[in-house]
Amino acid sequence: ALGLKNFLFGMPQSDPTLHFVLARALELPEQRQAVQAVVSGTYDLRRKINAVNKAAVQGPACVLTERLIASGAPALEEEQLQALEEVSRDVGCIQEAVSAHWLKEADRAAVMRKLLKAGLFSMEAVCAALATPAGPEDRLPAGVPRCRANVLLAEVEEKCLGQDSCDRLQEQLRLRMSRIQVEIRSGSAITVTAPHNIFLARDDHSHHMQEDYTSAIAAQMAARLDASYITWSRFERHRVEGRWNELRRACGQGEPDLDNRDPNFLKEGELEQSPWYRALAEARRSEGPALLIDIHGCRNPPKYDAHMIIGLGAMDQVGKGAAEVFRDALEFELKLPMGGIRTLPAAPQMFSCRETVLTGAWPSSTGRLTGSQQAIRLGYSHAMQVELSRALRELFERDKALCAEVALAFYRAWKSSLVGL
Repeated sequence: ALGLKNFLFGMPQSDPTLHFVLARALELPEQRQAVQAVVSGTYDLRRKINAVNKAAVQGPACVLTERLIASGAPALEEEQLQALEEVSRDVGCIQEAVSAHWLKEADRAAVMRKLLKAGLFSMEAVCAALATPAGPEDRLPAGVPRCRANVLLAEVEEKCLGQDSCDRLQEQLRLRMSRIQVEIRSGSAITVTAPHNIFLARDDHSHHMQEDYTSAIAAQMAARLDASYITWSRFERHRVEGRWNELRRACGQGEPDLDNRDPNFLKEGELEQSPWYRALAEARRSEGPALLIDIHGCRNPPKYDAHMIIGLGAMDQVGKGAAEVFRDALEFELKLPMGGIRTLPAAPQMFSCRETVLTGAWPSSTGRLTGSQQAIRLGYSHAMQVELSRALRELFERDKALCAEVALAFYRAWKSSLVGL
């Protein structure tokens, strides 16, 4: 234990979360140093573990193994990779909850450092410590909440958490421990969703693959528009990813959790039992017009003719008039932010609102409903399925200002299309 603490907390210039993950999962210092040399943080570590390296290499076939061998370091064993993934998944969830309350990077790092130092290594552990009252014999500074978490912090000579921080952190942790992350903005008429940020099951069809970056993009757009936001939680995403990768390594093929059904492929008879449908209904609180922006990922051109395909099929099914007005408004508003992009692979057009594929609506004969169709059924006046190529998703992830400008273009198009309705 002393060696772990010396490794963790003897490096004031470094990322305490990454050091903790390495210290917990790898026994040998040279292994920790080798991994640290090829990753920049816990998210980067997870990405390099989960990205499959197609080349034939010795040891588990992932990008981390490839980078270690290229640097002259020995590859890790399968058990070590699994340990790294599990520990980084646990502390990564805590890190996300901390980031939602502490806005400054230095504050986030300090809070993560002292939580780990106090032995709070998982969301469950932090939640339990925040909810458990301190004992009558526990000595705490005057004015701080008397909870087990503060007792543990005091024992390692760290500053205790205040009441607001305890309440907000517990709220954020509980939110992320559920399967679905739902953030409702009171009074907002806009909801942004990302239903495909995890591997999902589909009846009598191939499993739906995870669409990278969609939840981050949806969160950015929701924040810019002060909109409600629905996606699969990070806790669930990490749990499903871990299960998928474990099966892939053991059997050569990953499998989703069959309880996680694709929200974009639901039967009419299962809507009332669907947590996703219930979340859409909860978000539709305001009277009057409402907008759903449903973020998806698609393959790069030339598979499709555009980097962004906006499907208004659910609106078309209930009447062409409003859909056409909205389509025209979107084409006008998106010209400026999308027309200036010069860094994406060549495509016939940068965006399209008039494709006959990826329309956001299943034919009525299928008995299935997309998220857009569910929204229209719930009383949303407008619903758009936004398909983004991988190249455009990566660009939005890097260029958050551009992502925000596109979100504003969606909003302006919606508002202008309401005139006269």
